[in-house]
Amino acid sequence: MLQRLIRSFVRSTVGTALVASLIGISAFGVTAVPAFAQTPTPTPTPAAPAQLRARVHPLPPELQFLRTMTPTQRFDSFIGAQLTWRNPQGQEVVLNVIPGKIDSVGTNAVTITPNGTTQTRTFNVTQNTYIVARPRQGTLSAFSPGDRVIVTAVGNSSSAAAIVESGYGLHMMP
Repeated sequence: MLQRLIRSFVRSTVGTALVASLIGISAFGVTAVPAFAQTPTPTPTPAAPAQLRARVHPLPPELQFLRTMTPTQRFDSFIGAQLTWRNPQGQEVVLNVIPGKIDSVGTNAVTITPNGTTQTRTFNVTQNTYIVARPRQGTLSAFSPGDRVIVTAVGNSSSAAAIVESGYGLHMMP
């Protein structure tokens, strides 16, 4: 059940990622703009990538600071998110998204320092934990201390439902 929920979460975030990428194209330094998102240019003079990104979808004033940050700075400033679904039984299922840096990797656990705090958090890794990382997909051996990751946990669980390397779909890799 949990594995299905996590896979569903990953699939559902693809659509969200598309919307977020359109909103954040200029914030995350993407130089290639999807063809469907391009605005026709009235003059034959090609626009610079930064000008094109700003025309496609400007950032809200509250997020303008992202334009001046490096990918690493953008990741480090991301504090986290909480997503809530209502299951067929009418219960709320809460997923907490916790970005941070790995402090240590054990055989069945990972300890991170979440962004915005100095306190570490340890998450158990089970056979159901969804691990996305290069080069050894699906295993904790893909991670080292200092790596930037996003851990997803159901509610306040101490078990990781997913651990994802920061570069997957986030345009935040240094």
